[in-house]
Amino acid sequence: MATFSPDGIINSLGSTLTATEADMNTFITQPNLSTSQLLQFQGLIGKWSLMSNLSSTLIKNLYDAFGGIVQKMA
Repeated sequence: MATFSPDGIINSLGSTLTATEADMNTFITQPNLSTSQLLQFQGLIGKWSLMSNLSSTLIKNLYDAFGGIVQKMA
């Protein structure tokens, strides 16, 4: 049975962000990008933005949920 692990989820999102940033850095260092490469770069920016927002939202929601649990325990 799979278990819920906030650390596992956050680490997974972090590794995806790191990989996407590395891909973006590769594109930035290339001179004279073609139109298709610029479209790929735009897709990477969209992916990075989505993962960054998802990570931020997830962390906030976990914080709020755990805060609610602690309040009910007190």
